[in-house]
Parts: sequence; structure tokens; C-alpha cells
Amino acid sequence: APTVTANGYANSSVPFAYFAEAIRTETRPGDVAFDARANTYTVALGARPTYELGLFAYANAFDADIGLSSPGSPTQQRLTGRNERLDLGAHYRFGPQSQAWLKIGSGNESSGVNQVTTLATNIGLDATKASDFQTKPEQRDIQFRHTFPANPQHELSWGAELGHLEKSNTLVLENFFHVGTGIVPSDRLDQRDQDRSRDLWLSDRFHASERLTLQGDLAWQHYTKTRDINIVRDRLPPVTQSFPETYDRSIAAPRLGAAYALGGGATLRGAYQKWLRPASYNSLATVATAG
Repeated sequence: APTVTANGYANSSVPFAYFAEAIRTETRPGDVAFDARANTYTVALGARPTYELGLFAYANAFDADIGLSSPGSPTQQRLTGRNERLDLGAHYRFGPQSQAWLKIGSGNESSGVNQVTTLATNIGLDATKASDFQTKPEQRDIQFRHTFPANPQHELSWGAELGHLEKSNTLVLENFFHVGTGIVPSDRLDQRDQDRSRDLWLSDRFHASERLTLQGDLAWQHYTKTRDINIVRDRLPPVTQSFPETYDRSIAAPRLGAAYALGGGATLRGAYQKWLRPASYNSLATVATAG
């Protein structure tokens, strides 16, 4: 698997750092009818125009092509796909202990699984039956966080996040085995999901003593989801089925935690948290309670 990596840092009037990497992977085991090829690309950039302001950009892309079948099996599968992700962010330092972060991200994927089953017939020709599955999720989010000391014992953090996820799945399945090419009656399933999340949170880390740290968080989380499933059965006459679904949930999500330094590098931690998974890819919120 050849890999090319480049990274560096320029301490000019605007300090600037970069990282770029490309990885090519190919696998062809001899025991199984299996072949795989994949490419991974990563680019990261960082700049500090002023002492208070920092900027970053991170991009990643991955594509794969995998063929799989087992000895003696009549079924062959081909998996293909590409995933891309871009994140842009800024960090601002109001003071030595007061800092804010803003991040905007987006990602998309397009993947598919094509499957063909082949059986021998008495007439000397092969009969085949195929299916094709495609999935295309797209995700966007924006996140903000501010951390500052309220006094020497209390460190407060607060933030807000918005997440949006759209996903479409399509499955086409031929109804029977057939010989040769041509139009074959096929059933089709189309599913479309839309997820949205809104989070607003506040966290307080209290340094009760040199050994004991307590943490209390409270978040308001709102999650909505719509799902439309449509099934078309290629019959005479055709049969169409629809299954719409809607979800809407809001919760107050508390977190409580404590960490006690026993000494000698050992720390005892305990935590309780209630959490509703957001539609965002990641989070700037305090996810490691008392961590």
C-alpha cells in the first residue's frame, strides 16, 4: 500500500501549518475470490493570523471498490463507494482562560452493493438473478462553544449545535432467475430519511479541592425525523405500498460526574449522563463527563 505524506510549518508573519496524505490500498488474497482497491486522501490546514485568532480546515475523501465471492458459491458481490468530509473552523482567545470555537462541517457518501447469483440450467445456459442497493447520506452541521472561568473554582462552558442529515436508500431486486439479457420484472424499495437536531447546553466544572473535581451539565435537545418508505412490486397489476413515519422528541439531558485523584497517577471517576444522539457527525460539547 503506497503512501505519500507531506507536512510542514511556516513561522512567517502569519504562522501556517499543513498536512497532506494519500494512501493507495490493494488486496488480493489467494484463498478467496476477493479483490479490493481503496484510496484515502487527507488534507489539513491551520493558520494563526493573530495571537487571538486561529483558523483550520480539514478535508478527507475515501473511495473503495471491492469484489467478493466464495469458492463454490453461485453469488458474486461488488461493493463500491465514495465518502467525502469537509470541516472549517475558527478558534478565538478572549483571554488566557476564555476561549471560543466555531465549526462548520459537511459530508456526503455514495455507496452501492451489486449482487448477482448464477445457476446452471439443463439447456446449457446460465440463469441469473440480480439485486442492486444504493445509499446516499448527506450531513451538515454548525457548532459553537465558549469556555471561561467564572471564578478560580468554577469553569463554565456553553454552546449550541445544529445538525441535518438526509439519507436515501434504494433497493432493486429482480423477481426471478432468467436467461440472457432483457427487461426483468423487479421490485423496488425507496426510502428517504431526514433528521434534524438542535442542542443547547451548559457545563460547570467545579474544583472542590486539589484532588476532587465535580461536573454538572444540563442540555436541551430537540430531534425530529421523517421517513418515507415506498415499495413498488412489479406485478399484474402493480402493487404500491407507502409507509410514512414521523418522530419528534425533546428532552432535558443532565450529566453529573466526579473525579478524585487517589495519587500515584491513579484517578477514580464516576459519571451519570442522559443523552440524545444528535444528527451531527461530531460535537464540540463536553462528552467526557468528569473526564
